[in-house]
Parts: sequence; structure tokens; C-alpha cells
Amino acid sequence: MNMIEIKRVALYARFSSDHQRTESIDAQIRAMKEFCDHNKWKIVETYIDEAYSATNDRRPSFQRMITDSEKGLFDIVLVHKLDRFSRNRYDSAVYKNKLKHNGVRLCSVLERLDDSPESIILEAMLESIGEYYSSNIAREVMKGLKENAFHCKHTGGSPPLGYDVGPDKKLIINEREAEAVRIIYDMYINGYGNRDIAERLNAAGYVTKKGNPFAPNHAAFYEILNNLKYTGIYVYNRSSAKDYNHRRNSHRHKPEEEIIRIANGCPAIISQETFQKAAERRKSASAVGKLGAKHFYLCSGMVRCGECGKKMSGGKRYGKYHFHTYCCTAHRSDCCNFKEIDSEKLDHYVIALLEQELFCEVSMKKQIRHLNQCISRHNRKLPAWRKALDEQLDKLNLEYIQLQSSKEKTIEICEQINTLESQRIAFESSRNNLQELEAVGYADFCGLIDSFFALQEEPFRFRTFIRDYIKSITVYRESVVFSLDCGFGLLDGVVREFAAKRIDFKTPSQRM
Repeated sequence: MNMIEIKRVALYARFSSDHQRTESIDAQIRAMKEFCDHNKWKIVETYIDEAYSATNDRRPSFQRMITDSEKGLFDIVLVHKLDRFSRNRYDSAVYKNKLKHNGVRLCSVLERLDDSPESIILEAMLESIGEYYSSNIAREVMKGLKENAFHCKHTGGSPPLGYDVGPDKKLIINEREAEAVRIIYDMYINGYGNRDIAERLNAAGYVTKKGNPFAPNHAAFYEILNNLKYTGIYVYNRSSAKDYNHRRNSHRHKPEEEIIRIANGCPAIISQETFQKAAERRKSASAVGKLGAKHFYLCSGMVRCGECGKKMSGGKRYGKYHFHTYCCTAHRSDCCNFKEIDSEKLDHYVIALLEQELFCEVSMKKQIRHLNQCISRHNRKLPAWRKALDEQLDKLNLEYIQLQSSKEKTIEICEQINTLESQRIAFESSRNNLQELEAVGYADFCGLIDSFFALQEEPFRFRTFIRDYIKSITVYRESVVFSLDCGFGLLDGVVREFAAKRIDFKTPSQRM
């Protein structure tokens, strides 16, 4: 008699605290247990992340689950809905691939997916919807915050030193703290350093907004000496957004057209003249500091570790040799044993590779021929794609009608209706976007060659330019793989890969 293998299942539940409660976890667990009972699966472990967003992978239980998948503890990871797993398409792809490598399958209660081509399309759509949902919430929140900003109202968090928030949510002067702000500016424009300023403030009994003594370092006074609010100009949306790793660099600013500035939007603590004098001293100090300016990393943000999937960031090594590297960010926290590579060698190699494979007349003409072949295949496949989407739409519409006609509208049924509605919208949008593409010629793109060489004189603009053509740079133990996007913005998926030996990018210390 054949024995039926019972699947071992790990449940994963999460809520992000964006208008959700712990009851959400209970509902997810209950639905997943019913699903397992129906399929005769055995639950062996439950992982729960409370008040963690799925837009990043910094979730303790999630990471423990991924680690446990390597131990063969379970065959399936079950979620209530795919967006519980991740709302970031890159993270989703990386961790699903890790699970697959460990022999573990990801399943969803609400989204019934199999290995068919239609399900592959559907899964990609659902991940896009999840990422859209998260981004849309952020956009709606930002819309409300901007509306408050246009009325010069405080938008949350602690107000700057020298201000309190009044009953109408507008800034009012805190006289005691305002004295400290004026002392900081007065001493700074008269040549005093951070340590002298901190000692004077602490001796007089002044404290920071958090009630702590002032620290004698640059960071303690940077925001104060750069804050236009002190001159009566209300400023909002100045700092750049968080990067891929969800870190914010408050020294980096958004484009001017995105920043809200309103003159006389808050009470002034110092004069425009005082602020300008402080700005002139900062500018002078910056000019002197450029003699020891930071090293420029051309491939910053594009290099990933092939061992753990984390980003590799720029750094400098000291010792017998001084050199610059790209090092795995997880290596610094002892989570990955991957070592660095020589950044300057990698940067030079990338420039040479792009020139050789894309930005010279011969290679560009060759790539355009290949692109036109891809466009031709794309156009030939359109009828089949449209048919597959139409079939899925018919299936979704039927399920939607059946659920809508249900007499009892339980929480689970309502969630399924909302999910189906989102899927219908996504499929209809994709169906409408399936258009034929026209063939292209060398004349359409030859100007890019001139831009490629001209922009090398402007490193930051050049880095922005090449990011459109570098899909990824992945560093493995024995090789470095470069994936170039050769679709020239017309067609996704036109990717060519090139591999180089890892030994070509060894640092001086690794060659000893």
C-alpha cells in the first residue's frame, strides 16, 4: 500500500501596524490552520512578525524562518496572502529563490497558484499589486502631510530645538531653547568649534530637545546650522527618501521643485543675515575639506554579494596598503564571510565593458539587431499573452460573481473579494498595455554613445546614466557576473550576462 507523504508546513503571519491590529494575526493564523486541515498538512512551526513592514527584509521571525528552511524542518511556507511574505519584488524574488533552493515551496491561502504559465503571470501581478499598495499608502500619507505643510502646520516628530507645537499645530517659540539656538549661531559665525559651543551650552544648563547635554561633535549642530525654519521660512520635504536598505541620509536633499518653502511660515529665531554668515563659514570649511574628499564609487548601489544577496558598499582599507573596496554589508555584522573586492578595478572594468558591449558603433548596431529580434518575438507572442490574460480574466470574473452572491459575507470572503477585484484591475491594465512595438534603428540611439563619453567628466551624472544599463553586478566566490540591460528602455527582459574571474578584482592584501 502506498503511503501518502504528509507535507510539513511553517506558517508565517505579519502585520505592519498601518491601521492593523494584533487581531489581524489571529485571523491569518485561523485561516491558515483551516487551509492546512483541508489539505491534510501538518503544521510544524509558526513564525510571527508584529508591527513590521513587508517593504524590507529586516524582520526577525522572517529571517529565522529563512534560516530554518536550510535545516529541512518543513516543506512548505504558508502565508495568508502573498503580501504578508514581501511587498518588495526584489526581496520576494531573492527569498523565494532561497526557499526553492532549500526544497521549500511558498503557498498562499487566498491566492491559489500552481506551476502553470498563467500562474507565473498571476504571481508577478500579485507581487506588483502588493508593492503598489504599499507605495500608494505612502503616497496618500505624504499627500496629507504636504497639505498640512502648505498650511505651515507641524507634520509630526519632535519640533526643532527652539520651537514647541501650539494648539493649532503650528510652531511657536520656546524662549529658553531659542536662547541656545542664538548662542550656537553667534559662536559658530565667530569662529568657535563644536567642542567650545557644547561646553558653553552645557555650562549654562541648556539641553537638547531630548533633554540630554550637547555632544561636542559635528552631528550635534549640523541640523541646527542648516535649518531655514530659524529664519522664519517653513520648509518641508527637503531630505531625500530612504534608500533601498531603508536608510535615510538627511544631508542629501530632494530636487528643488519637490521642496515646500513658505516665507514667514513660522516665527523667526535668528535673522537672515546671521543664517547667511553661518552658511558662508560652512561653505568655506567645505572648500578646505575637499582636499580630503571622500572617494567616488562609480558602482555604488549596484553591487551585490552572491553569497547572501546583500548590497556591497564602498569602504577604505588601511594597513600596509591603502585601497578602496566594495564590501558586503552583512560581512561587517559577521552575518556573511564574503570578503571585499577592489573597487577601482571593478569601476574601470564596468566602463570598459559598457563601451565594448553597448557604447561603440559596432556593438550598438549588433545589439539593436538583437533588440529588433526580441521586439519581433514580443509581437508574435502578443496574441497568446492576450488569450492567457483573457482566460484568467474570465476565471476571475466568475469567482468574483460567485463570491458576491454569497449570502454570508465573512471576513475571509470579503478579503477574497477585495483580492479578486485587485487582480481583475491588474489583469485588465496588463491586457490594455500589451501593444505591438515598432522596430528601431541605429539613428535612434547613436546619441547615447556621445553621452557615454561626455558624461565621464561628470562622475555623479555618469553614474546615474550607467544605472539605466546595469541591471546587476553580483560578486561570487570565483567570479563576478555583470547583467546588462540592453533593451534601451523599450523592452524589458533584454538582458545579457558577462562573467569575469574574481581573481581580476583582488585587493592588494588578497594578492599577498
